[in-house]
Amino acid sequence: MISTGSTLKGMEELVTQAGGEILQTAAVFTEGDADWSHIVALDNLPVFAE
Repeated sequence: MISTGSTLKGMEELVTQAGGEILQTAAVFTEGDADWSHIVALDNLPVFAE
């Protein structure tokens, strides 16, 4: 699941530093109201608040 994208950004930077090329980004789910249109995912989940 991608929620804030901070881990995703870190992984993208690591791949780039290692000389890799990111062709597509995928996750099982995304979460929240951010623009996740560039992520292949099954669905977007709402953020649940108490």
